[in-house]
Amino acid sequence: MNYRAREIQIRMPGCPTHYTNMQRAIDILKNPAFWMFVAAVVLINTFVSPRNLDNWGGFIRVTGIISFAAVLYVSCHVGLLYLHARLFSEKRTVVYYPLFWIFLIVLIVVSFVVWMAPILEPYNVPNFNGVGEMYPVVLIRLVIFEWLFYCFFVPIIEKRGTTQDIETVVLGDHTLKVLDILYVQAMEHRVCIYTKEGELVERSRFRDLLQILNDIDGVQPHRSYWVPTHAILHLEGDADRLNSVLTSGEKIAVARTRRSEIEEWAKEKTLLIRALD
Repeated sequence: MNYRAREIQIRMPGCPTHYTNMQRAIDILKNPAFWMFVAAVVLINTFVSPRNLDNWGGFIRVTGIISFAAVLYVSCHVGLLYLHARLFSEKRTVVYYPLFWIFLIVLIVVSFVVWMAPILEPYNVPNFNGVGEMYPVVLIRLVIFEWLFYCFFVPIIEKRGTTQDIETVVLGDHTLKVLDILYVQAMEHRVCIYTKEGELVERSRFRDLLQILNDIDGVQPHRSYWVPTHAILHLEGDADRLNSVLTSGEKIAVARTRRSEIEEWAKEKTLLIRALD
């Protein structure tokens, strides 16, 4: 199964649109900064807990159970991404915030913690008072932490992320420098790759090449084109049309159905959108 081909587009108020899939989730899980964020969330939730923090034993037990709940929460997220990768096609799925699955995940986590509490009660673990009481409190907290994660943490990770470190890419029989690629165009049963050195033709399916290019910072202004971000100088247009202006001077029209998505993407990348003369 190709984890890179199936994406979820996450949109939430005040945050740049985030594109994720199973592979990117794995990359984030490998990043030590992510686990530092999780540790901070655990400690904050521990300190705001009103129970059994009057001694070190109580503090350790509360921290332990919240840590376990945090790992379960992350595991549920990854599990749902895995199911999405297994069940859905290459098309992006738009997920508006709050994430449609957060309600289910919080219910699972809260139910598990409440189930554990009586078992650990002899050890002075917090006496949680049922799912009905805990659920809204935990949900509100995690919605806030999710918002902070996608608005501030993820953009920092992506700027430092693996996609920026890719220097070469293998497309068919050609190994190309990423910074030399201007754009890729689908043409019937072949794909044209335009570079600073000239034009290359590959007899391949466009969507197969898109899977390879998925971890490179770029965009599809039209279903038949893929353009790396570094090759786009700016956007220009009016109420009726929008073009991507490349560093080579060429222009690629943005499809009407993709205009709002491309404009939002351009704002995220701080690209200038100029009015046509």
